[in-house]
Amino acid sequence: MKRLFFTTIMLLWVAFTFGQLTGTKLIPGDYATLAAAITDLNTQGVGPGGVTIELTAGNPETAPAGGYEITASGNPNSPILIKGNANTITSSNSLTGGALNDAFFKIIGGDYITIDGFVMQENAANTTTTAASNNMTEFGVALFYTSSTDGPQHCTIQNNTITLGAAYQNAMGVYANSRHNATSMTTTNDITSPDGAFSFLRVLNNTISSVNLGVILTGSTTAAYMATNVEVSGNNITYGRTAPFSSYVSVSGTVNGIVANNILNVTINSNTLVSNGTSTNGTLRGIYCYASGTLPTTGNYTNSFNFNNITITNGTTSAIYGIHLDNLNAQFTTNVNGNTISNLNASVATTANVFGIYHQGTSLNQYINGNLFYLIPNTTTGTVYVIHGGNTVPPNGSQSVQNNYIQLNKSGAGGTVYGYYSTSSSTSSVVKNISNNTIENITLTGATTFYGIYDNDGGAPVKTISNNTIQNVTGGTSAITAVYLNYGVHHVFGNTIKNITNGANITGITAGGSSTSLANVFNNQIYTLSATAGNVNGVVASASGTGAISNVYSNRIYNLTAGAATSTVAGISISAGTTVTAYNNFVSELNTPAATNTTTPVIAGIAALGGTNVNLYYNTVYLNATSTGTDFSTCALYASTIPANLKLNNNILVNTSTPNGAGLTVAFRRAEVALSKYDGQSSNNCFYAGTPSATNLVYYDGTNSYQTLADMQTAVAPRENGSLSEMPPFVNVSVNPYDLHMQTTVATGLESGGIAITGIENDIDNNVRYGSAGYTGTGSATDIGADEFEGIPNFTCTTPVPGNTIASNTSVCLNETINLSLQNVVPGTGITYQWKKSTDGTTYTDMPSATSSTVSGYAITEPTYFECEVTCANGPVSVISTPVFVDLANKILTTTPGSVCGAGQATLQATATGGSTINWYDAPTGGNLVGTGSSFTTPLISATTNYYVAAESLSPIVVTIGTGTSSSTSAGYTPFYTFYESSKNQILYRASELQAQGFSAGFITDLSFNFASVSTTPMTN
Repeated sequence: MKRLFFTTIMLLWVAFTFGQLTGTKLIPGDYATLAAAITDLNTQGVGPGGVTIELTAGNPETAPAGGYEITASGNPNSPILIKGNANTITSSNSLTGGALNDAFFKIIGGDYITIDGFVMQENAANTTTTAASNNMTEFGVALFYTSSTDGPQHCTIQNNTITLGAAYQNAMGVYANSRHNATSMTTTNDITSPDGAFSFLRVLNNTISSVNLGVILTGSTTAAYMATNVEVSGNNITYGRTAPFSSYVSVSGTVNGIVANNILNVTINSNTLVSNGTSTNGTLRGIYCYASGTLPTTGNYTNSFNFNNITITNGTTSAIYGIHLDNLNAQFTTNVNGNTISNLNASVATTANVFGIYHQGTSLNQYINGNLFYLIPNTTTGTVYVIHGGNTVPPNGSQSVQNNYIQLNKSGAGGTVYGYYSTSSSTSSVVKNISNNTIENITLTGATTFYGIYDNDGGAPVKTISNNTIQNVTGGTSAITAVYLNYGVHHVFGNTIKNITNGANITGITAGGSSTSLANVFNNQIYTLSATAGNVNGVVASASGTGAISNVYSNRIYNLTAGAATSTVAGISISAGTTVTAYNNFVSELNTPAATNTTTPVIAGIAALGGTNVNLYYNTVYLNATSTGTDFSTCALYASTIPANLKLNNNILVNTSTPNGAGLTVAFRRAEVALSKYDGQSSNNCFYAGTPSATNLVYYDGTNSYQTLADMQTAVAPRENGSLSEMPPFVNVSVNPYDLHMQTTVATGLESGGIAITGIENDIDNNVRYGSAGYTGTGSATDIGADEFEGIPNFTCTTPVPGNTIASNTSVCLNETINLSLQNVVPGTGITYQWKKSTDGTTYTDMPSATSSTVSGYAITEPTYFECEVTCANGPVSVISTPVFVDLANKILTTTPGSVCGAGQATLQATATGGSTINWYDAPTGGNLVGTGSSFTTPLISATTNYYVAAESLSPIVVTIGTGTSSSTSAGYTPFYTFYESSKNQILYRASELQAQGFSAGFITDLSFNFASVSTTPMTN
């Protein structure tokens, strides 16, 4: 009995002494060593409220062989804190040779564990680095799962100092991997449950050095099991060692400061990463986030990489990345903001490519904002992508690249430098915003090409390139382009491009390409571009997609210089586009101080080299260049033979340059005599080329020279009837930079000398133009040139003599269009036009927007009288042209209704103009054809019924039904199909298609097909 009682007492005593750990346990004190405390924790577990195991200050220890292993778990209310108080833990010098899983601390399946404030130091006696026989410590802290369904979660590694083997290839600061167990690092054994992941891991404020890899985190390759909500922030990591490391499962074979692989909702913020040329093998990265597994296709995730400071230099010839983000999808939003990235250099000669931030993954929303890049020095002879955004953004996604700052000094000659780069296939629903970036102090050497912003994203996204500054660029011997865009829709505005010098071509902005549908280039400042060789262009409008439209307006372009004998300079160069409109631009100070050319101008303020319809309105160009070249030709405006229609209104085209030899100084120079491509409504321009002479011409067509405006007007009439020739009263054209605004105290024909252009309501300064809503000035018409000013008018017009009104056709069908013009050209400036119409020849009303000397494409819906009121501002005095009457060729002259009493049939009568067919319908428009001829008998009716009669005639027209594409003569849908015997095909024309082309209901009595040729293949059946 006593014996039994004694045993019971002993059992109670043991349970009391070794119960679950709670409160604070001190070492020494509660435990002799940290190892003893952790062993007890693993055995007994943690009690309510959690436990703190604290190694009191001044008590360094040596870790057990393999490291401290923590298998206990806390919970949200009972966490585990293991606190180091800056004590040094030295690794064991008796590690198992060849082991690959040694650590100072291993958390194996434990939850809610924090390791805080330790100094972890590799044992100086551990020096064998060969993987198969090593006696080194691999990890500062490592996290493994206990089983494939029980991993370490809600763990924190913070405030530790980790220093490992200086030259050990497998040295890693913090390591977590869900793809192998705690003992076999190179054998794949992935988790099978989200509970096996290391989710909610935090690695905070640690100092890690003498490692090959800083923080390596690898989740499951199965989307449902990937680690989530992981943070690595505030760490200071010096890394990068030697040689490839052992094949840890799913660990990249490259050198990286921080790696996050297969992790959802990862945050990597405010870390400092340094690698000072100590990495001597393979690609070097600061931060690498990617997915080697299959990402989820549902849910929303955010990955953030913000405020990191990355300074890395590679010791090998492989590629270098500051931040590399790869293998993402439309479920992700990515934030890469506020990082500072420096050097990205190599300590050895290299041709490797360099990437500051490479967003390779296809996140739905991508934010790359507020980053600083100081790539000084950079010695690679390869290509440098400071910001590489070249990924296909998912539909309805976005990419924001804003408020970044870039400096670069590339001493290695060769390759290309891109401030921003993208080439991919984003769709038209994608929005890209590249704004408020500064790219400056760029120094290049030799044959290095440079693009400040390069976007060749090819799936028609909407691209906004705004308020960027690209300045202080010193190039080598390859081309420099500040902004280059192709594909999609471009809005390029508010950018400043200045102070660029180079030994080859320089282009400020190139907007367009074979797949660009719309390019708007406006409110940009481009100045002080200087090339010792090659050509210089301010803006190149090159959008050439189907129906492409380019609008180039309100840009200030000046001080462009190209120094070689073969150089050319253009302020605005138009090379392609269906409709290109350039207006409200200032262009001046274009120089080629040594250029010579006997056939074409070497300077053009605006060069219309291509495009279909080119419209130039309200531009101000002033040239006064000189050259030492033998033959020096310049022009304010040049037009090649390619534009199908060139229209000029309200432009100031002044050229007072000094010609040399056989050269010419020309205001407007064309490459052909024929006028068919020179729009007939061109007028109200100012052409001036200095004192008229054989070499100073207002107009030159490649064959004929015109020294005076009067000679030009005679040659191109009726064009330019309202134009003038004078030296404008510029505010300043003597001291650089010039000011092309107008003085307001000097009388000039530019004041109120223009004609209204629909859709252009403001000037270059956004001041409201005359005739537009909100105009409060004193003008009587819009001004000529880019500046709408309050000047003193000096009109040259006298009392107008417009003569008769001319209609292109006075007898037309319903809705047929006509053109209207005047019998006489009305000369002089200060002329305005207002077209009017009337149905009775007595009461006239103004025709909206019909304020030019002609009217085109006016549709006739009823018999109408037309006249034009022409006003000369001197007086003013107005004269009305003699009206013209335009009648309908076919019309009903009389109708006779019918009547019945009760139910019955009625007979209706109508007469029409000769040659018309009288057709009866049951509706006022469209409707069914119910009868033909002057007499129509209704069907049986019992109520009042309306019928409608029309006078019609047939005339042949050509219309396109369907796509209008051609078909092979020997295959496809053709009556002469010969590929298969007995083949039968149908060509269907829907009634709706025919009606859309103006056909009325009725019988088709004749149908034929046109064939260019017939197949030579015999028709065997």
